[in-house]
Amino acid sequence: MIYSRFLYTEYEQPHDEDGEGGFTIFSTPQSLGDNATDEQRVGFLNFAVLWDGEPDTRVIYLAEQAIVRDVMAPVRLLHAHEGTLTVVYEHQGEGLDIDAFKEAWEDIVSGVQLEYWTVEVIEEILVGHLQYGGRLFRKYAPEIMASDYLGMSFYTEEDFLFAEDWTEEQVFGSGQQQDSDDEPPPPNGELF
Repeated sequence: MIYSRFLYTEYEQPHDEDGEGGFTIFSTPQSLGDNATDEQRVGFLNFAVLWDGEPDTRVIYLAEQAIVRDVMAPVRLLHAHEGTLTVVYEHQGEGLDIDAFKEAWEDIVSGVQLEYWTVEVIEEILVGHLQYGGRLFRKYAPEIMASDYLGMSFYTEEDFLFAEDWTEEQVFGSGQQQDSDDEPPPPNGELF
C-alpha cells in the first residue's frame, strides 16, 4: 500500500488471528550524518510502525514531519496507542542530543489532528520493559525490533528498485548477445 510520498513500503505484516500485531516496515532516504563518507552522504532508514488496529495515517503524517525536521534517522519503531506515540530510537553515541531529539518529537506530536497526543521516547534496549508502551507494544515490539532489517544502511546498486530487471538475460533475452562486429553489413553497403 502507498502511504506517503516520503516512504516506501518494504514489508507489511497483517494482523494475527486475534486482530493484533500488524506492522509495516518503511524505508526512506536519510542523511548518514557522522557515518557519511566522501562518496556517500545519504543512506536508507528502515523503520517499523506497529499498528493499533487499522493503519492510522496520523502516524504517517508525524513520520513525514520527523523526516522534514531531520529527526527520523535514529528511529526504529513507532507505535500509537490511546493518545500516546511511542518512539523507539537507536542510541547513536555522542552524535545524538537526546534532549533535543525528545523535544523535537514532543513538538511534532503536538501537531496531530483531532486529538491530543503525548510522546514516549525510549531507547531500543528498553523495548519489552513493562514500564513502556501499552500491551500491544510490549507483546509485539520485541519481535519486530529483533529483525536485522531495521536501521540505517548505505545505498548499494542492489537497492536500485529495478536491479533484478537489469540482468543480461532480462535486457538482451535468453539467447547469446550478438556482438556488433558479428552483424552482417547492410544490403548494398548502405545504412539507409
